Amino acid sequence: MRIKNRNLVQMIVAWVLVLLFLLLSSPAKLPLYFVIVPFVLLGVALYCTWLVLLGLLGRDRAHTYELKILGLAVTIASLACLGLQSIGELTVKDCLAVFGFTAIAYFYLIRNIIQPKKRD
Repeated sequence: MRIKNRNLVQMIVAWVLVLLFLLLSSPAKLPLYFVIVPFVLLGVALYCTWLVLLGLLGRDRAHTYELKILGLAVTIASLACLGLQSIGELTVKDCLAVFGFTAIAYFYLIRNIIQPKKRD
C-alpha cells in the first residue's frame, strides 16, 4: 500500500507543478529553452497518473514491467502529438504515424528486449 501512496503523492505533486507553471508563466515572455518545461512536466504527470491507475486496477506483478513500458510509450506519443499541435502541424496522418511508430517500437521492445530477459 505504501508504494501506491507514494505514486499518488508523486502524481498530485506533478499535476500541481504543471498547473502552477501554466498559470504563472506566459509562453510569449519565456526564454525559448523554458518552453520545453511544460512538456516535460506534463509527461511526468501523465506517467505518474498511469502508475496510479495501474495500482488502482491491481495488476499482477507478471505484467507490471510491460504495462509501465506501455505507459511510457503512450505518454511519449501523446507528448509528440501535443508538440505537433503546438506548432500547428498536427494532422490525422501525423497522429496515425506517431501512434503507429509507437506501437511498432513498443512491440519491438517487448519482443526483443524484455522477453529475452525473462527467459534467462
